[in-house]
Amino acid sequence: LVTDEIEAINDRIEKEIKTIFPAAKIYLEAENTES
Repeated sequence: LVTDEIEAINDRIEKEIKTIFPAAKIYLEAENTES
């Protein structure tokens, strides 16, 4: 079923965003303090 695949993809994307976003935020804050 297509909906199950979409749900699985959405779950994966959400998990990736939750791990990537905080790291990106920390990186951007570090960049701002350097300059």
